[in-house]
Amino acid sequence: MSTYPNLDKYHAHRWVYSSSKTALNYAMMAFATELPDIKTALIHPGWMKTDMEGKDAPLDSSISAKNIYSLIADHTNKLPNKKLVSHEGELLEI
Repeated sequence: MSTYPNLDKYHAHRWVYSSSKTALNYAMMAFATELPDIKTALIHPGWMKTDMEGKDAPLDSSISAKNIYSLIADHTNKLPNKKLVSHEGELLEI
């Protein structure tokens, strides 16, 4: 029995990718703590149709990019500091 109940074989096989995301989350929080006067946020682009994610993904990359641009353009109102949000601006857990 795994000590990580949500860790299945699919995600375990992709440990390098997953650990890079964990490192990115840590780096964002460290940067935000070290430089509090600079707004810092991470934006999850969504499950997109790419070579990595496959053709079954529901989201076209152009839509994700448009949504991300909108978040950044109105970051004062749409991007909370030190948070992870979806490309649609929904707050996500790190």
